[in-house]
Amino acid sequence: MANENLNTATTLSYDIREFLAKDLLRLAQRNLRFENFADKLEFEKGSGKVWRAVRYERLALPTTPLTEGTTPDGSSMSISQVTGVAEQWGQYVTLTDVAELTLYHPVLRVSQERLAMAYSETRDREIQRVLQAVANVFYPGSITARSGIGASDILSTNTIKKAVAFLRNKGAEPIDGEYYGGVVDPSVEMDIVGDSTFLPAAQYSNIKALFAGEIGMWMGVRWVRSNFVQKYIGIAAITATGATSGGNLADGTYYVSVVGRNILTGFEETISQDKSVTISGGNGAGKITATMPSDTNYIYDVYVGTSSAAKRLVSSANAAGSNVVITSLNASGDLAPVAPASGVTVHNTFIIGKGAYGITDLSAVERYITPAQATDSDPLAQRRKTGWKAFFKTIILNQDFIAKIESASAY
Repeated sequence: MANENLNTATTLSYDIREFLAKDLLRLAQRNLRFENFADKLEFEKGSGKVWRAVRYERLALPTTPLTEGTTPDGSSMSISQVTGVAEQWGQYVTLTDVAELTLYHPVLRVSQERLAMAYSETRDREIQRVLQAVANVFYPGSITARSGIGASDILSTNTIKKAVAFLRNKGAEPIDGEYYGGVVDPSVEMDIVGDSTFLPAAQYSNIKALFAGEIGMWMGVRWVRSNFVQKYIGIAAITATGATSGGNLADGTYYVSVVGRNILTGFEETISQDKSVTISGGNGAGKITATMPSDTNYIYDVYVGTSSAAKRLVSSANAAGSNVVITSLNASGDLAPVAPASGVTVHNTFIIGKGAYGITDLSAVERYITPAQATDSDPLAQRRKTGWKAFFKTIILNQDFIAKIESASAY
């Protein structure tokens, strides 16, 4: 049986008349924007969990004129297919009858509100996870990789111009017929609003409808703000040591890094520098012991490989401060993300054309609540559960219609 994490009268006791004005403390609100610019994709009835679409590419133009009386060679058509498999997500909370009867605040209603918020945030996070695979990534100045970004390498006009020029050259259509859509976090927003060419949304003509969270126009892009955008934080290398027995690692040098997943959001956020570990004299029986960082706001995934570029996931969801023993490598699986320089936070900015990505919904979100009555598993009606379940997936439809910029921020 799954761990229900019962919310009892004791665990919820701080909710009893302790807050000022007998009111609930407000939660930080998330501004979810990525569905602004997504195509809504429809599943065909009975097609299962897989969404498929076929794109017929442009025909190559003829390069020579016709010769009188001679049939020219025919043109071949290029076809590409885009597929995506819907994933099912769900969440619930359990309340005891004592909690419902004795607490001042209506905990069932509040739990349903928090679940609705969690569903929206889960959906937005999963959109961004797919968008991390965007192939067209731009950096400030002459930088060519995330690892080269310094604290002063903020978003600039020239970087935006490079990304917009790329989209236009690839034939990406604007979102509204004139402008692309852009998503920034509040830190990058402050970097761009000071530019003299930035036009705040408050100065738009009244005939232009605003997107949710729109802040203004700049360099051919209509920008919206979200405070729920994944970022990357470079941290120092972890402590890791090699031993000559207890495992299956051959003699040699190994590279170890860890990625911290934010416990509240699930975003992969902190990325450590590589730790080099050498095993010598183990005759193929070596192992590595790695100590996780101490920050309890994260759980940690461990990546190990024989080169910095080939580190693959070997252990997941480790607690802060724990020791993880690696006895073998993975020949396949997820590669480690590139780390920013230690102490540097890298922010994601997206510029999006029409038809860049879409969202499938195999079914609408379903809400559940168990009745307040006795059942075989709860004969005294001591518990109630409420939750949600949904089938969805984000799919990149055309890599040429979306660009990502990675930069630091002055804020």
